[in-house]
Amino acid sequence: MLLGAHSFERLLTHATGVTRRVAPAFIVLSLVADLAVKPSHWERVPLERDLPRVFQWLRDNGKPGAVLILPPDGLGQFRSPLYLYYAMFHHRPLLNGYPAFMPAECHDALIRARNFPQPASLEMLSGRGIRYVVLDVEKLNEDASGTDELIAACLASPGIRREDAASDDKFLLFEVLALDQDER
Repeated sequence: MLLGAHSFERLLTHATGVTRRVAPAFIVLSLVADLAVKPSHWERVPLERDLPRVFQWLRDNGKPGAVLILPPDGLGQFRSPLYLYYAMFHHRPLLNGYPAFMPAECHDALIRARNFPQPASLEMLSGRGIRYVVLDVEKLNEDASGTDELIAACLASPGIRREDAASDDKFLLFEVLALDQDER
């Protein structure tokens, strides 16, 4: 703000004619635009020793493979930065990252992933090398009803297996078994 005021003062000192008359309107418009920006969403994040159990497990165990965390972000949701933060500790690629530009194939994959654990979704995950799917139960409950049905479908699906050691009340971890069959 101080730098802007200094620049404005300097502009008016050296400006003549039309520039001198238009400058105040430009400055007011710039201030309005600057102050109208939506503030960033700040969230307290845990230290490594306090990571949720599922992300500790991904860091310390398991076979190599990428991760998908459900539900993926929708418009106006900002969960992915937190999931990227967790990825700094488990060092696995994420299907749902936080890109400035999302390629069409990645966008399509995230749409297909919403049908997890249906066979077409598992085939897509396996084809992309995604071995682990984390269900953020708390966020699923916030987004829509049907969380219990989704969990029941996951537990009944022959294409995935729940990793009980990594699961708790907030997160459930499932391994995509089709990836093992593809590797043989």
